[in-house]
Amino acid sequence: MSTKVKITEGDGIVRRTNPTAKLDGQPAVPSFDDLGRQLTRPFQVRDLISTGSAVLTRISETTVLAAVAATFLDLIVVTGANATGVAVQIDIRSGTANGIADSLVIPANSSATKSFTIPYPATEMAQPWTAQWSGSTGEISDSPITITAIASREV
Repeated sequence: MSTKVKITEGDGIVRRTNPTAKLDGQPAVPSFDDLGRQLTRPFQVRDLISTGSAVLTRISETTVLAAVAATFLDLIVVTGANATGVAVQIDIRSGTANGIADSLVIPANSSATKSFTIPYPATEMAQPWTAQWSGSTGEISDSPITITAIASREV
């Protein structure tokens, strides 16, 4: 048996501009566009998105996204730009010296991106995302590889 819910004025608000920011813990009113479609934002609000980048010039593991205290950083996108003349594989880790969470293969003199439909979950709170090239140091010392990443801050 289904029941009908009566929608009345005040159950939501039509928006053609951004609302004023609320303080933490304040109630919020659902927003709709001018055709009545509910507005949603994937992943997280803007204030809780983290971005980072790193240049890999040696074989050592390098932080791409810095850790945030008491917070999981769930990976949304990782992109690599390769200035070397050979394809490279970059290993991505959730937490310094942790196991490989994923890898990104970047063609020679090109770039590659991985976007996660559902954010890739961090393994632990307060851990950075790191990247490490799995080749020899001599090949990339003069031709760096740049890694950028975007993550959602979760509790």
